[in-house]
Amino acid sequence: MDVKSPHSVPVPHQSNPYIATATPDGQAALIKINIPANFITSRSARIVRHVRSILAAEKPDFPAGLSASVTGSSAFGLDYARAAEKSHLQTFAVTIAAVVLILLVIYRAPLAALVPLGGISTAAVIALSMLEAGNVYLGMSTGLAERIFTIVLLYGAGTDYTLLLISRQREFLCSGMPHRQATSEAVNHTLPALLASAGTDTAGLMMLTFANYGLFRSAGPAIAVALLVALLAVVTLVPAIVVIIGARVYWPSHPDREHRKGASTGSVVWGRIASVVTARPGTVLAVALMLLIVPAVRGANLKWVYDTLADLDGSYEAAQGARTVQEHWPIGEIAPVNVLIEAPEPVENAEWLEFSAEATRILGAVRIGGDRAVYDIRSLTRPLGRGIDTATEEFLKMALAGNPPDAPRSQPKPRGVLDLLQGGAKSLAASLIRDKLQSVRDRTFKEYISADRSAMRIEIILDKPAMTLQAMNIVETIKDDLTRMPARENFKAKVHIAGATAQTMDIRTVTGADFYRIAALALGVIFLIVWLLLKDVILSGFMVLSTLLSYWTTLGITYWVFAGLLGAAGLDWKVEIFLFVVMMAVGQDYNIFLAARVSQEARRMEPRRACRHAIIYTGPVISSCGLIMAATLGSLMVGDMALLKQLGFALALGMLIDSFVVRPLVLPAFIALTGRTGQRGSLHS
Repeated sequence: MDVKSPHSVPVPHQSNPYIATATPDGQAALIKINIPANFITSRSARIVRHVRSILAAEKPDFPAGLSASVTGSSAFGLDYARAAEKSHLQTFAVTIAAVVLILLVIYRAPLAALVPLGGISTAAVIALSMLEAGNVYLGMSTGLAERIFTIVLLYGAGTDYTLLLISRQREFLCSGMPHRQATSEAVNHTLPALLASAGTDTAGLMMLTFANYGLFRSAGPAIAVALLVALLAVVTLVPAIVVIIGARVYWPSHPDREHRKGASTGSVVWGRIASVVTARPGTVLAVALMLLIVPAVRGANLKWVYDTLADLDGSYEAAQGARTVQEHWPIGEIAPVNVLIEAPEPVENAEWLEFSAEATRILGAVRIGGDRAVYDIRSLTRPLGRGIDTATEEFLKMALAGNPPDAPRSQPKPRGVLDLLQGGAKSLAASLIRDKLQSVRDRTFKEYISADRSAMRIEIILDKPAMTLQAMNIVETIKDDLTRMPARENFKAKVHIAGATAQTMDIRTVTGADFYRIAALALGVIFLIVWLLLKDVILSGFMVLSTLLSYWTTLGITYWVFAGLLGAAGLDWKVEIFLFVVMMAVGQDYNIFLAARVSQEARRMEPRRACRHAIIYTGPVISSCGLIMAATLGSLMVGDMALLKQLGFALALGMLIDSFVVRPLVLPAFIALTGRTGQRGSLHS
């Protein structure tokens, strides 16, 4: 581990890159610690915690007004993990509160609300235990991020499954059927839709296993396993508890009375919606699609933000330190770009010096949009960067050239003791200067040239924050210019770019390919499951495409809110793939719930009437499901990270669009217009 500080660079104040020159007295100083680990690893986190503990112990002895903070990419990585832990606790509390509140409003019966909550909580404990066992015994790598998404999706989807089951049981109770038989019939009638819904959820999420990016690859199976456990609890544990409790589960109300009361309020509203949709399906479909398409155009053409370092609010030490740095240095000082020039064999020092001078010149000439892109360069031939005083610059040139100061051509013969002492002093001074020059030369070569002389390092300071799109554009230009340089100079070497920005560029390349691969696989498997359920290619295709449209619509509106109204640079890149998989898989549930009911009703009535009947009976329950899913997924917004705020908002909005626009308007209007309800032999049997 290498440490650099103002003390380690013994040059005049105005030439020391680790002392701020923004104020005359050097109001701030940098101490750089090069950690031999990736900035988001547990090893780097341990080192940052250790450094912070040292500073905390020394702070009581600091002079009045002096403060110190640890920042940089590794510090941001540690604070990012702390923010995720805090967000996990906040999200879990809000999720439970939202589920309890909505269930109490829906059922107005405490036991009816606690039964789903108890069943899903049991499933959550089992699922999280399975994930922990997988980490220990199967080598899985599910972390905090996966647990956060697992909790919110498990409670959201699991409660949806339970609502569909219990609402159907209430229908049978209202028809006069005994409690036990009503529960059994409810399981039988909802099981195909529940299996198809869980199938699309699980299959869609499992497509994440084909990603190359680790977070996606581990999150998919983790959430899929949790949803399967939730489904198992809903079709076994929840019905068993309902049967054991009996009709008292709905205390203090009674399903028959509640059904009649609901018929005068909620069912009337859904009856009117159903009448409009089935009477004018073409108009409803056209208007709904136009409302969705306008923001969808924006959502389909977004540039994603990769700046993870900007994901934390100002309460974290890394963010506070970054603000301090930005007041005195360019922000790129805490996350420099490192260029590594690697030769196939050792290179002479003179040739490295020549190559460094040329590379430094080329880097200094890099322009983006006509403006200088590189703030400063520290290299073998310019070890302290720009802005140093003339004397220091001349001294460094002599040191790197390997030539001591010229001695006088002729020396007068000493005539006395005084002359002898003066001559000795001059010889000693020249010797000391030579030693000093050699020491500086050795230290400079050690800093920028590898021990075997086969590689050279160049440090580049940008005035753009690391990982931003502007920084990545600059690094891309730097890489292109330097890659062409060795061939032009007949210098056989490879150019590598390192640092947080370069790593983010690699992540962008990998995850971009991951998204298209996963999107194609998820769309294909979800379409297959829906087709197996309905046996109707056109209807199944429309259901998948309508959900895809709502995904783009959600992205467009989310972008307008965060970038347009709240001033964000854009949407975090992880929103794209997580929102897609969840909306295409979980969001397809509501279409399946409606289509399954339409297909069953079409056994005994014509399509438009079947569609109207399905809207009326599924309207209250699916809307409740949408509200619960929006509330649980929206709970991510209480987290401390910009990613969770954006993703929570987008997921909640997407669920609301699916449950209140696509499912009650777009899909039934299409069914009523085309008469497609699924072929016989599917859900008709």
